Amino acid sequence: MDRRDGGRAKLVRIWVLVLTLGMAAVLVFFYSHVLRAPNRVLLAGWGDGLNSYFAYVWHVERDASLLHYSGAGFPYGELVFYTPGHPLLSWTLQLLPFLAPIKVGLLNLSLLLGLILCAWSVYGIFLRFDVAPWAAATGAFGIAVLQPQLFRLGGHLSLAHSWMIPLGWYLLLRTRASARWIPWALATMLLVLGCFLTHPYMGLMIVFFCGGYYTVLLLFRGRPAARTWRTYGELTLVAVMPVIVFVLLVRASDIETDRPVTPIQSPEYVTRLESLIVPTHPPLRALLDVFVKIRGPQWETWCYIGLSSLLMLAVAAGVEIKRWASSAGTGSHWDDLNLYLGSGFLVLLFAMGPWQRWLGGYVPMLLQFRATGRFAWIFFFACTVFCTVRAYQYLVISASIRRATAIPIFLMVVGFYAVEGWSYHVWASASVGHAPNVFNASQLDGELVQLVRATEESGAAAIIPLPYVHVGSELYVMETTPKLLSVAFPLAYHSAVPLMAGLANRTSLRRTRELMALLAPTAFPKSLADYVPRDAVFVLLWSGDPLTADEQQLWDRGSPLLANRVATLRTIAASELFRSDRKQLRREFAALEGTPPNRGDWLLRAADAADLARVHTAADRDTIASTAREYTTLLELEPGALDSKRTYEISFIFHSIDRTAVNIDVIVEHERPGGGGSMWAEHRTLRSMPMQLENGMIARLVFRPTHPERAYKIFLKGLNDSEARFAVDHVLLRPLDVNAWRTGTWDGTATVFWNNIPVGKAG
Repeated sequence: MDRRDGGRAKLVRIWVLVLTLGMAAVLVFFYSHVLRAPNRVLLAGWGDGLNSYFAYVWHVERDASLLHYSGAGFPYGELVFYTPGHPLLSWTLQLLPFLAPIKVGLLNLSLLLGLILCAWSVYGIFLRFDVAPWAAATGAFGIAVLQPQLFRLGGHLSLAHSWMIPLGWYLLLRTRASARWIPWALATMLLVLGCFLTHPYMGLMIVFFCGGYYTVLLLFRGRPAARTWRTYGELTLVAVMPVIVFVLLVRASDIETDRPVTPIQSPEYVTRLESLIVPTHPPLRALLDVFVKIRGPQWETWCYIGLSSLLMLAVAAGVEIKRWASSAGTGSHWDDLNLYLGSGFLVLLFAMGPWQRWLGGYVPMLLQFRATGRFAWIFFFACTVFCTVRAYQYLVISASIRRATAIPIFLMVVGFYAVEGWSYHVWASASVGHAPNVFNASQLDGELVQLVRATEESGAAAIIPLPYVHVGSELYVMETTPKLLSVAFPLAYHSAVPLMAGLANRTSLRRTRELMALLAPTAFPKSLADYVPRDAVFVLLWSGDPLTADEQQLWDRGSPLLANRVATLRTIAASELFRSDRKQLRREFAALEGTPPNRGDWLLRAADAADLARVHTAADRDTIASTAREYTTLLELEPGALDSKRTYEISFIFHSIDRTAVNIDVIVEHERPGGGGSMWAEHRTLRSMPMQLENGMIARLVFRPTHPERAYKIFLKGLNDSEARFAVDHVLLRPLDVNAWRTGTWDGTATVFWNNIPVGKAG
């Protein structure tokens, strides 16, 4: 902080105290239920939030390695940087184990007290721009209350540290202003590296902001005074070195070479204009809804900059245009504040997607971000600080406006940030911090304790949750239910038995396919067996939620262990989990040698010959090529073609010419009675099916027709804006009592197919 004279220094201390008391009052008013017992509650006891806590507490107490996380993805585990588990904080607690019992409380306090540190950092930024302490405190309070990272307290906890961005900016300002710049630059570098080790997005946001500043500086002040070794030295230390250190650390510890690099949902999560200008909460949202119905932005992209910012941006634009016109182009009015706003705008372009479209082909790393809308947080801080400083300059220190008039107007304009942000905290107070800390043994439900003891006594190597779950690699996604996760995470943590499921970011594609194949039929090879002890036992955890046919067949193969009102447990031995019927199926086909196909290329066999007539194929157009955006029909069935007493399976070989084509649903549709259009009977996304291949899958969907008197259609449909290409062949619809054989090639080898599953070499 600026201590150029004793009087100002005293005012700085007084107003930082006032600011601290104001933020403390907000915390006490809204979050006293957390502050009273921070170790007894979870800010978010569901979904992403619960996963964040689980990864964090597991890594603190269950992992022997700082770099490897073993809580999920058994038997592989995961590199700790791809979990949401706060690596830097968890490492600290591993090295200070006496703090481990209060690990949840420490995380909760760091997130909430970070709001005060956010306000302090913004306050320091204002002082660097010569804003009076009282005005700096007012602006810092409003911005800290309105900042959009607050919503991450309901889920993505490692992105909820609201102090990181403004503190990085403050340190950059000190670096630029100090004659002894190297210590400040090193401090900035360490902060940015710490942000990378909390969440890679956070580190990269600040890197982009710092890099953007130096880019704008060199563009608009590209004279020799700016092009000095110090400028390039600062850029190297504060922006380049943290990236190099983090990338080297990841590459030195990451053994996987097939992590996904191109997300398939990024268009949904980019920042749009409405993300910045449309209020999402009262008071303005309620007023807006009265006069006009505007669809709010997707929550991942929330970054509302406030009505005050919108007004001040308009005023500042008018002032700059007037200055530019009056100067007749003789000089630039880009002061440092404009440079930082310009940097924020460059990062905003990344959040909106243009950089990826323009440069993604040259810099593939730019394509690795699914939710780029988060990067707009940089613009929020840059914009709100810019607008507050300009409001102070135009109103308070302007000679054309009396201070008695200017100060109240300034307080009204800047104070409105806090007015709008107040409703954020009303939401947060009601939404976060009310879930019990299920990672505290004393707070476990009695029936969950029974499940923990049964799991411990089973000697299980891992827990397989049902409905099965895989998240993190968007080419393959298996959704589960909040109920299951609310049981699976505490059960795994307290029993010290990891989850055999995918719950980490950017998981290896090969490992993902192997984990998902647990649900595949016994005819499909499961290479995961090579990584698991032959005598291992696993616990099947069922939450009671509906299961798919794949999940049900796995559950039915387990042996009962324990059932109560919370969940049901079964055990399954590795020999049964990885049982293979491939040899037996090849022998069965050998016994049919010489029997000609009786349906195109297919040789059909059934106990009831009448079932053979209920088999349908797309033999007349065996290969179907299309794109994800099209409605691609696989089969059309006349009324009466299906039988409601039988269960059917639709299967086919899906070739993803473009890898992202897997983001498609297979849909079973039937006509409404009386010609009233059609309705979906069943649907499932292809990327959730267990028999995944490197460039496609063996797709299957099991269903029972409830209206056999109606016409049915089975088709594929993906995202409306996706041109991803694919091809489908060997479409087969059969009752489950019918087995269909054929021969063909698989990876260039003559192969026997049983119900579209390759079971081995022909002959």
